[in-house]
Amino acid sequence: MSEPDLVETIIVGGSLAGLTTAIALAARERPVTVLERTRGRTQRGVAIGLGRTDLDAAVGTELSTRVIEHLGEDSLRQGPYPHPWWNVYTALRATAEELPDITLIDGAHVIEVGEDNESAWAITDDGRRFAARVLIGADGYRSVVRRHVAAHHPYANYAGYIVWLGQSDFPPEVNGKDYRVDFESGGPELLALYPMVQGDGTIPRYGWAWFDTSHNDLLREIGAIDGDEVLHTPRTTAIPDEVYETMQRRARKGRSRGEAASPRRSATTM
Repeated sequence: MSEPDLVETIIVGGSLAGLTTAIALAARERPVTVLERTRGRTQRGVAIGLGRTDLDAAVGTELSTRVIEHLGEDSLRQGPYPHPWWNVYTALRATAEELPDITLIDGAHVIEVGEDNESAWAITDDGRRFAARVLIGADGYRSVVRRHVAAHHPYANYAGYIVWLGQSDFPPEVNGKDYRVDFESGGPELLALYPMVQGDGTIPRYGWAWFDTSHNDLLREIGAIDGDEVLHTPRTTAIPDEVYETMQRRARKGRSRGEAASPRRSATTM
């Protein structure tokens, strides 16, 4: 393994947090290399709020303007409504790709990090070694950086529920005046509904999040959680068909009482 050139900063993880941090550093003319595990990232989340004031504070006015140009300026005129996760990610990624102080490396699956008196470093699963003056972990709740920095607490704590996430088209009869963030409570469970604003300012879809406390035993059976620690998010194929069928029946029953969501295989997370 050859000794790598020492760079200013390495960020492990190229999703929203990693890209935003990289852009913030580039705004201060600090070179940064972002190591992203995936090649050609696919959509992960459903929706996320993004306000101009917060974005200005994070990356500065000049680069905030560039992100918003990619996101769509009309989208910021819709008050508190969140944006589709994929739109925000795409805008951050496009901005990062334009900045000469940011180097994006996809397909860099970091399996080990460390530090010595000379540098911090990251090693990928194909044997590449990256060294830097500063190494930042933005690699999620199973962070390899966290395991190094806080070996006594390597995993995130389980909140006690699974969240079924999805998005759906607004029915044709819904008028724009009816758009609102809404919450439906049913005992220990909660359904959150929220309009999602597009880059052109339109709101053709809504997102939903069903906070479900009834499948904790299942998550332990398939090894997603151990005690109060989250080991991984289960793949949708790991959820038995009968669970989806039961949830869909419950969703249809809830919809008859005014709720409006149903879980899908493509939308499961914790």
